Amino acid sequence: MKNVGFNIPVVVAHRKQEILGAPDLLVGSGKRYYVSETGNDTNDGLSPESAWATLEHVNRANHLRTGDVVLFRRGDLFRGILQTKSGVGYGAYGSGPKPRICGSLWNAAEPHWETTDILHVYRCEGIYDRDAGLLIGDDGKLVGIKKLGGIEELQNDGDFFHAPDRHVYMRWSQGNPAECFKEIEIGINLHTVQLLNGQENITIENLNVCYTGAHGIAGGYCKNIVIRFCEFHWIGGSIQAGTVRYGNAVEFWASSDTVLVEHCYVSQVYDAGITHQAGGAKQVQMRHITYRYNLVEYCTFSFECYVRRRNKDGKILIDPECYMEDILIENNLTLYAGFGLGEQRPDKNTPAHIKTWESENFAKNYIIRDNIFYQSRVNLFQIDAIEPQYYPELRHNTYIQVKGRPFGVWNKESVCQCEDTAHEMRDRGIDVDPIVIWEEEAI
Repeated sequence: MKNVGFNIPVVVAHRKQEILGAPDLLVGSGKRYYVSETGNDTNDGLSPESAWATLEHVNRANHLRTGDVVLFRRGDLFRGILQTKSGVGYGAYGSGPKPRICGSLWNAAEPHWETTDILHVYRCEGIYDRDAGLLIGDDGKLVGIKKLGGIEELQNDGDFFHAPDRHVYMRWSQGNPAECFKEIEIGINLHTVQLLNGQENITIENLNVCYTGAHGIAGGYCKNIVIRFCEFHWIGGSIQAGTVRYGNAVEFWASSDTVLVEHCYVSQVYDAGITHQAGGAKQVQMRHITYRYNLVEYCTFSFECYVRRRNKDGKILIDPECYMEDILIENNLTLYAGFGLGEQRPDKNTPAHIKTWESENFAKNYIIRDNIFYQSRVNLFQIDAIEPQYYPELRHNTYIQVKGRPFGVWNKESVCQCEDTAHEMRDRGIDVDPIVIWEEEAI
């Protein structure tokens, strides 16, 4: 690599350590409630010794008030969904790795997998009432490939199918999956952390959100939301509609206001790492949104940002009052867009670190600066808007791509794949001071 004053592996390791080793800063002005694997939901939750035990109990705790915090013990695993409440903070306590909030409802390596009439095809004993979009064995030693057409499509080891009988079937020629893996996590179509519509004044800190077939954290019509020092791994892959699969690590939709996502580590996501988006019939505004100091890798899109309006029939409604305002994406480190879990997507030409789609994207004060965009299967960026004045302002970003791959798309036109790419970006007003590096070796 050309010497530009940094080394990518060193920068990645440093950023990862900063996030994984982040201290617990959440204090709150009210009561502190504790949750641990060894707790009991009959406890009052007001000390580590009298901790609650389950996410279900946290969700039912209607006595939580503004200023209260809910703290999960580090090193523990909590399965199911977490539904937040306005004015409440959610974080960690103790020592060790961040507590896991896991969308997989049980370890599928513990139930026995039954043989079937088809050689090397096994059926998990567990019943899955929602679409199983994700199957991971031992944190990535096995990455299941979801098939949509039926059990007869299970031709290779790791192929799996969620059948109408609500069981998951998988081909595995090396023996019973329960005997081959210590953990098999099957993520279903549920958002793991749910910011319900209209919620506000919530901080989520030092949680590890993982193994869900839908979104990791999902919220809409929210205000004053902070997500910091969190991990997101193995997210997405469930059916959204028809044969379309989806799943983002962090998603805000519709009219969200004052959102900060910082110092988070996002990896292995079927769709977008971090996104704000609006595409329905309602008039919405996305305001005061900041993404900074995140490490995002192996997502189809590192950041997906778009606002468009359609009527119920899908017809475009040109509405300048449906817009983004005060959007800042800065000092993020993004790597390997389109690789990893998202390689299962049928649309192979879409990956990018910055993805806007061809939307109206009316925007004000929209800045993307000081980021590193490192290698993409396709483009490093695809940025579009209805008029030039609505395009984001790019400043001093670093772009590193493999020779022979596409570089980027701006206003529906490709940026040249050549030694003069940086000059072209300045001449076209794409980035005022870019660093562009072409590498010989691909991932």
